[in-house]
Amino acid sequence: MPSRLPHRDEDRLRTTVTPFQACDDCDRAFRSPTPGHRRDCREDRAQTRPRHQTHRTEGVRTAA
Repeated sequence: MPSRLPHRDEDRLRTTVTPFQACDDCDRAFRSPTPGHRRDCREDRAQTRPRHQTHRTEGVRTAA
């Protein structure tokens, strides 16, 4: 009968599972280490948001 090999911890493969998060916009689940938005929602937000917003006082000049 063959003898059993000794069991060592470093021989075991460890798998890290990233937890589920709920998207702040659509409440769908996605895997991420931190909460936030899903990839699709982030892309949608980037497309609907203006690229460069000027500060509201940039157009206002004051006389000195």
